[in-house]
Amino acid sequence: FPNDAATVHPPSTLLWAWYLRVILYEQSSQHAQGIALINKCIEHTPTAVDFYELKSRLLEKGGDVQQSADVIDAGRDLDHQDRYINNQATRTLLRAGRMEEARKRISLFTRHEGNPE
Repeated sequence: FPNDAATVHPPSTLLWAWYLRVILYEQSSQHAQGIALINKCIEHTPTAVDFYELKSRLLEKGGDVQQSADVIDAGRDLDHQDRYINNQATRTLLRAGRMEEARKRISLFTRHEGNPE
């Protein structure tokens, strides 16, 4: 960003620039660099679900499906009303072979008339 004293950028400007850079790292398969920078984003704003989702994708593409499932589930815990992140958490838990946890996550947004099985 230019060092122009007259231009004041909100603090989130740099944060979202980091986020976009992490996406570039993801696209170029530089997972370690992406994880390091997304951790910086999470440290800056630990309540942004988008950061957890991106970190989960990086971990999964890097081969650590179990940790990916843990990260996306931690992001899901930040917003219990978000169907998209719940579905992403369920999908990642299934890929990690954690069927029972996945069933519990998906049942948060399904209607049970009688026996849920």
